[in-house]
Amino acid sequence: MKKIYLMISLLAILFVGCSKNPSNPATDNKDNPEQKKESDNLIVKKVKIIDSLLGKKAEDAKSELKGQGWNFLENESAYGGGDKGLYTFEGTEGKHSTTLMVIVDETKDKVFYVEYQLYAPSLDKAYTSLDFYKEIFNEITETYTLSTGEKCKFRNIITWDAENIYDTYSAAIANLDKVYNNPEGFQCSWTNEKLTDDEEQFYYFEYLSEGMMSGMYINHDYYNSQEYLSVGIASSKYRTQMY
Repeated sequence: MKKIYLMISLLAILFVGCSKNPSNPATDNKDNPEQKKESDNLIVKKVKIIDSLLGKKAEDAKSELKGQGWNFLENESAYGGGDKGLYTFEGTEGKHSTTLMVIVDETKDKVFYVEYQLYAPSLDKAYTSLDFYKEIFNEITETYTLSTGEKCKFRNIITWDAENIYDTYSAAIANLDKVYNNPEGFQCSWTNEKLTDDEEQFYYFEYLSEGMMSGMYINHDYYNSQEYLSVGIASSKYRTQMY
């Protein structure tokens, strides 16, 4: 599982250099005229940005991201030899490199999956502390509603060495200190469907990245002398189902 995840995620990283830091678009809180204070948590901010791209046409998403300061790298049609198109972008966040991957269903010309990735030889502690992850959980909550209107429930938090797995939101919060700094890394997932087989708990990323279900995952990983923090969001509404 980990090898498959890295093969997909690191395709875009091969092209990354340096560019200006993408800005974050302002967001309006329609429910509160006084507008709640927006979270400063990096991942919470990126979740809002990439979530808003779901369902957009490829060129519209590309134009929007370039307007935010992302440097467009390339488009690979028939990504993976199928009916998908991959758009890759690069940026920086302080001393960290960033990559954005936008995957489009070329039949529908709709974005169905977006992944943001932050990486460096060693991530700043601000992005890996227990408080940082607690804030992510508090902001996203047990049920996260995508911009598409799909409600995605927390499914699990799991370390890649399989030593820790918690499949309820309350258990994840209670045991976050046992998971967040695991030397093998971890992943947590929110989806609109539940995988029932225990072994399948490792494969939420693959189901999401293929658009087979809707939801979000957050991943912390290590590979080739780099430390990675990423978040991916998917909507099966915009994917031609061929499975």
